[in-house]
Amino acid sequence: MKQFLGAIGLATALSLSAGQSSAADLTLRISLQLPLKSHLGENLVLFKDEVEKTSNGEIAVEIYDSAQLYTDKEVPAAVGAGSIEMGVASLTRYYGDVPAVDIFYQPFLFDTEEKVRKAVAKGSPIRGPIDAAIAETGSTVLWWQAYGGAIMLSNGGPLKTPADLEGKKVWQKELGAFNSKFGYAPSPLLYKSFVIIAADNRGGGYLAALDRKTGEIAWRVSRPAVSTYSSPVVAYVGGRDQLLISGCDKVASYDPATGKEIWSTPCLAEATCGTIVTSDDKIFASGGYPKRQTVCLSAEGKLLWSNETKIYEP
Repeated sequence: MKQFLGAIGLATALSLSAGQSSAADLTLRISLQLPLKSHLGENLVLFKDEVEKTSNGEIAVEIYDSAQLYTDKEVPAAVGAGSIEMGVASLTRYYGDVPAVDIFYQPFLFDTEEKVRKAVAKGSPIRGPIDAAIAETGSTVLWWQAYGGAIMLSNGGPLKTPADLEGKKVWQKELGAFNSKFGYAPSPLLYKSFVIIAADNRGGGYLAALDRKTGEIAWRVSRPAVSTYSSPVVAYVGGRDQLLISGCDKVASYDPATGKEIWSTPCLAEATCGTIVTSDDKIFASGGYPKRQTVCLSAEGKLLWSNETKIYEP
């Protein structure tokens, strides 16, 4: 299994700079996370020498190593916005915008150098679509470079094939205390690169999003100290993705990417166990205990109608 760095440059910004400046004044700035003595730094020095030689000194290349200008995670946005002409960034930085990059992090798939070279060759059926998707973020891929390998370790013996992973724990994360009368009920929810967990309980409820690959917490928001049992759902309603959940005497909407609350509408009951359903512009929920109510809300959380019917299992 290999990991890669992609050297990326914003082609449109480069063209704009060339058109507005004299050739002798053209400077390409490159941001690098590692020191110049690294193999990536040495390759950039070769690139600098070749560009300046080929252009007869009309193009100057400046390398800002050791994250002097931008950290690795900041490079894609900086290049895409035209804040810097070029940069080196880990391919993982595009995981959220271009999920296909995850193909290079699948165990056992690219297990030889020959397979890696074929996959990252310019115009290959694997690299081509990824380059095109990255271009939509505002950056153009100039070249890909291997950045070491990933080693899988196990104290129970070597992992040589996918069959060796059977029954192995990938990750485990402690999110917080849980104190509920009837135990844990909500189902985990997958959203892009996250697995989202709801844990409403009388010890202090919360919603949390974890990275599906590593288990690291991306965001965590507090909810009331109430035992309720509904699973969250992400729905595209009102022109945006909304993370919706009922219970705690309300229906609440959150941004699934950040956990920020969008709106909250008092309704239903303290405890609910049903999952919200939606149409293009309406949200429907029902419960619960001790009160009973079924509601229809707008995409902005406005109560459109309600009745005393309830869907609830004690």
